Amino acid sequence: SIEPEPHAENTGNLSKAERIKLIETDRNSYTFSRQTLPLGQTIAEASVSYINIAKEGPKYSFPEFMMRYGLTDDIEFRFGYNFESEKGSENPESQVVNKFGINAQQQAFYGFKLQLTEQLPGKERTPDSALMIIGRSPIGSEEKHGQIGLGYAFGWELPNHMNFDGALKFGTERYKGDDYFSWSPSTVLKIPLDPEEKWFTQIEYFGLFSSSYKN
Repeated sequence: SIEPEPHAENTGNLSKAERIKLIETDRNSYTFSRQTLPLGQTIAEASVSYINIAKEGPKYSFPEFMMRYGLTDDIEFRFGYNFESEKGSENPESQVVNKFGINAQQQAFYGFKLQLTEQLPGKERTPDSALMIIGRSPIGSEEKHGQIGLGYAFGWELPNHMNFDGALKFGTERYKGDDYFSWSPSTVLKIPLDPEEKWFTQIEYFGLFSSSYKN
């Protein structure tokens, strides 16, 4: 948490770090943060996801590690690593967790996020918005092709310290030799549950869509 300096009177002249009350991670919702880190700040994030979709069976995604660093007040560098299990019933001798085998997906990802606009005092209608560019490289996976993704996020701080955010992610994907594009729109309403904004609840929508780019 970063609080403005007590003697600061003109909020329009405050630095970005002084304006931001709460450093928001990219991990607390599917919609990624609409803000970049202030100059010189670093955030390390990690999480675990359990996914169970129809006949595909359960999957685990971890550690979803992300390191973010503010190169300037408007540009942050980001890199990380993740392991996503795949059902490995065809390779029982290579079990990792339960029935998950060597076809698990491991990848490193890296890129930048650029702050485009900011919601400043006196300009509350202008949203915070950011553009993200991410590359992904497979590590020890069956898929050997790197991928690239783009993301755009925007949002506003509402009365009572609520936040409404939206995002659109687009990228190239590859699965079992098939190449395709993926699209993912999302929106989220975040509602603080205590005056110090240490606890939140949220309502979120997101969708995943694909389209082929090869005949």
